[in-house]
Amino acid sequence: MALLKKLTSAQVRTLSSRLLLLLLLIFSANGMYAQQNSLPSGSKSLSPDVPKTYIRNIIVQGNKKTKPFVIIREMGFGEGDPIPTLSIMDALEKARINIFNLKIFNYVGMNIRNWQDDSLDVEVTVVERWYIIPIPIFQLADRNVNEWWKDRGRDLNRIQYGLALSWENFRGRNESLKVSASLGFAQLLEFNYNMPGLSPGGRFGASVYFNLLRSKRLPYATQNDKLAFHYDDNFVKKSFELGPKFIFRRNIHQTHFVESRFGYRWVADTIQKLNENYFLEDDNKQTFINLSYAFEIDRRNIRAYPTGGYFIAGKFENFGLGLQPKVNLTRVSLQASKYFTLDKKNKHASGHMAKAQVSFPREQPYNLQRGLGYYQDFVRGYEYFVIDGQNYALFKNEYRFKLLSFRMSDITKNKGPAMMNAIPFSIYLKGFFDAGYVQDRFWAEGNSLRNQWLYGWGAGIDIVTYNNRLLRLEYAFNRKLQKGLYLHVELPL
Repeated sequence: MALLKKLTSAQVRTLSSRLLLLLLLIFSANGMYAQQNSLPSGSKSLSPDVPKTYIRNIIVQGNKKTKPFVIIREMGFGEGDPIPTLSIMDALEKARINIFNLKIFNYVGMNIRNWQDDSLDVEVTVVERWYIIPIPIFQLADRNVNEWWKDRGRDLNRIQYGLALSWENFRGRNESLKVSASLGFAQLLEFNYNMPGLSPGGRFGASVYFNLLRSKRLPYATQNDKLAFHYDDNFVKKSFELGPKFIFRRNIHQTHFVESRFGYRWVADTIQKLNENYFLEDDNKQTFINLSYAFEIDRRNIRAYPTGGYFIAGKFENFGLGLQPKVNLTRVSLQASKYFTLDKKNKHASGHMAKAQVSFPREQPYNLQRGLGYYQDFVRGYEYFVIDGQNYALFKNEYRFKLLSFRMSDITKNKGPAMMNAIPFSIYLKGFFDAGYVQDRFWAEGNSLRNQWLYGWGAGIDIVTYNNRLLRLEYAFNRKLQKGLYLHVELPL
């Protein structure tokens, strides 16, 4: 606390202002190519001197559930549009990738039909996935399986069990509906309905989220750079969240999100005795309104596991909106990723990611502050640790070599259902190097990994399969030369 009194928030505010300016510059610059990548909206003009071919008809087949307009609006061109004749194959490949990136098909194919004079037909063939998937919930109380295996002694009492129903491509409109209920160490009821294309042109969408939770265990503090848990026979945490999200898709590659959440959280008096700053001001209740704006510029070739292109995302969010004196937190983050294909056969690739976050004020409730070690924001080699703080920078780098790639049909010899035969498998070998830094002015006491550079490196295997699921098996070293084998099921860089 003595350190807290000596510091001011000037440096944090300066860094925040610079990051906000960077977000505005990216947002403004992105408008320069918005019209070139817009969703289909009629004929496009080309120079009279450019040889062109007109799209006469777009024929969609294989879509038993999916509405044709969901597929056609991703293509970047529509019926009656001209395409430079010399660029037709490139345009079709881009359209194929755009459709595949909807993540609702196992296979997407493009063919030209009836090319006569200056016009042709485009045939789109898709193989749909299974969309209604009941998923048993077998979830750990810990941040990841590595922490549960090593630090929690593989305790089966730390398992949450239940059932989730995921209905992708709901109504054939690329909507998603998810309902889940679970028991065990925590009792959870969750509902999420995502409608990305409410308007006819697919530019406007919305979603709604609901979450009700109560738990008998709670991480109440960070000690020795690890979460400290409190367990009880009675519930020590109850929470409720509800809110809508509004989506504006400016073009195929650029999306904006505005989201609002109302939240209520309660913890037992025991938690406040263990950490008086859990909610700040020695309170055991927290009510907040959260408002956030985010954008994504996604030019990756294959979003599930990109080997080319780039991705930029930014987010600004505020808890309290200046209306709640006990909850006052603002966070700004920016992420940029770049991917390179290193040879013509697409065997060698690399991926690079940089992410930064600033937040203020300096004094923040423990339950809302976030540094590294949560979700996908961690330095590999430090999976067993959390590094809390107000600001952080994270860098990830990988080299990838495609070992093999095949479809289930190569094994079944096309004797099974089309959906099963189209399931893809790709296996990559990789090497990686990560670096991260967390700036902490409030929670540093008793934790040694803050306010210093962290490094991690190693090698691993990535397996990409059905529904774009990614299984990562990595052997990593950290700055202290601690080593370990880590398992992750998540998206790439």
